[in-house]
Amino acid sequence: AGFAMVAHADPKDDITTAAKALADSPNYSWTTTTANAGGRGGFGGGAPVNGKTEKDGYTTYNISMRQSAYDVVAKGSKTAIKTPEGTWTTVDEMEKAADPNGGGFSPAMMVPMRVRSFKSPADEITEMAGKLENIKKTDTGYTANLSEAAAKEAMSFPRAAPAPAAGAEAPPAPDIKDAKETVTITISNGAITKLETHMT
Repeated sequence: AGFAMVAHADPKDDITTAAKALADSPNYSWTTTTANAGGRGGFGGGAPVNGKTEKDGYTTYNISMRQSAYDVVAKGSKTAIKTPEGTWTTVDEMEKAADPNGGGFSPAMMVPMRVRSFKSPADEITEMAGKLENIKKTDTGYTANLSEAAAKEAMSFPRAAPAPAAGAEAPPAPDIKDAKETVTITISNGAITKLETHMT
């Protein structure tokens, strides 16, 4: 009699390994598209965001806001933003220009807020892997759900805190209930090639 032993990798480990394979590549590019059921774009607009990152090098991507395009170049902790007028600025400088008195949120602060919260696709998937539930193997990768707490966190938009001296109060945060997020991950040649999320 003989015994056959088959090892099955933990799905979360498999996803993390595939994200690491993406991160360890010399470079990769991506396109992010956001849309919602109402036909309008999601937070920050539905226009595609195109990006490219080099291992231990530069990351470049664009942000579209209200018919305006901003180019972002980042390396390590340093980031520069090119405005629609063609001038280069830092995140701090853009925040100050958008709200010189530090009185709270303004639409022009959306771009620096998105820059501060940016994660590369590989980093985003690696962080997400630990929050996945009900992971199922598919022919091309995995499907899963985020926990309700993680889904609620993902839908909570970054908020700017008003300066104490301004005497202004930040608008109340929206009350998110029954948050759900499904995730579809496509893996090819050991690396992640597509991430699709659906939030309700």
